[in-house]
Amino acid sequence: MIFRHLAWLCLISMGMAGVLRADTVLLVNSDRLSGEIQKLEDKRLYLKTAYAGVIEIDWSMVQGITSDQTLRFSMRDGRAVTGTVQGSGEGLQVSSLPPQAPILPQTVNAISRPEEGENFWSRWDGSVELGYSLTRGNSSISQSSVGANTEYESARLRLQGSVSSLFSKQSGARSASTHAAFTRVDFYLKPHAFAFTQGNLDRDDAQLLRLRTSIGAGLGWQAIRSRRTELSLLGGLTFTDENYRLGEEVHPGPGGSTGEALLGISLERFEWRRLRFIGKSSLYRSVLDGNRIRVVANAGVRVPVIHHVVWTIRLNEQFDSRPLFSVKKHDHGLISSFGLAF
Repeated sequence: MIFRHLAWLCLISMGMAGVLRADTVLLVNSDRLSGEIQKLEDKRLYLKTAYAGVIEIDWSMVQGITSDQTLRFSMRDGRAVTGTVQGSGEGLQVSSLPPQAPILPQTVNAISRPEEGENFWSRWDGSVELGYSLTRGNSSISQSSVGANTEYESARLRLQGSVSSLFSKQSGARSASTHAAFTRVDFYLKPHAFAFTQGNLDRDDAQLLRLRTSIGAGLGWQAIRSRRTELSLLGGLTFTDENYRLGEEVHPGPGGSTGEALLGISLERFEWRRLRFIGKSSLYRSVLDGNRIRVVANAGVRVPVIHHVVWTIRLNEQFDSRPLFSVKKHDHGLISSFGLAF
């Protein structure tokens, strides 16, 4: 008898637990449906119920949902938000978003369960690339390039980083090697607005630049954000310190530290068929010397070859309206390389 009561108690407890864990869908006519949310696809919400199996609900009839399970929300602007959700009068409150930033049901394009094994590392994207060219005959020139870039994005921030080096050697000529490192962190304030901080390290032998260090911050706006295209506008201030290499052919010139106003445009991605285009352009205007303007721009296209192997072509341009020494204002180049994307 005791075991029978215990068995009934267990069954009742399991049933109560199932009810407590059930998701809730609130319809625009105030009806409430309980079950387990499966997915939102093609404007149809699939809800698994204990009394009618899986039912389909027109998403336009849904006013709000509540779920303790972790769900992935794919937004129409291209963002992906993951977390539990609570319905409110202002919209859907996802646990990974600030309380003052609910999302509206009509801005949700799809709902799914996060893939098994999705973790911190699965949010990273990037590539490692190598290139080499050799010329012999009337001239002896060798060039090699190394580059790596990576990106991490969550619901609240995005981290971007890249390093690139071009080693150039020509017999009887000055080295024209260039090296650069870049990092930027975006903190989302609203769906399209973010604050950012960034840092740059640059070396350019052709311009006699030993090291330029830039640290800055500002605000950005995602002018375009979709599944295939993402374009951002940036504005802010940077603190820049420059150190030039002096030799017998040049005389000491001005250098040191200065402040610069920053305006930028960043094409994080533009996908067309199997091609992926990227590009960044930044304009720096000196605060102390208003006549000096620097422009740093690069653009590239990534072509998949086979599996994770990619072929990348990059065009780089650096412009200084008032170079400190008798060097050319423009410094540009074209790099072709093969690499692995992850």
